[in-house]
Amino acid sequence: MNAGAWNYIKEALRTLLPAGSSLKYVGRQASASPATGSHDMHMKQHAQIIKDLQQ
Repeated sequence: MNAGAWNYIKEALRTLLPAGSSLKYVGRQASASPATGSHDMHMKQHAQIIKDLQQ
């Protein structure tokens, strides 16, 4: 998760949503590294993100 960006923008985005709407983060888990360093792990994470978005 790019925690800095998400934590900065999430409240601003919530104020723009229609009443009764919700907002949640869908993405990588928090990590000290900006990337996995492994193509296979990246593809697994990418597939999980797409799956989570479709729910």
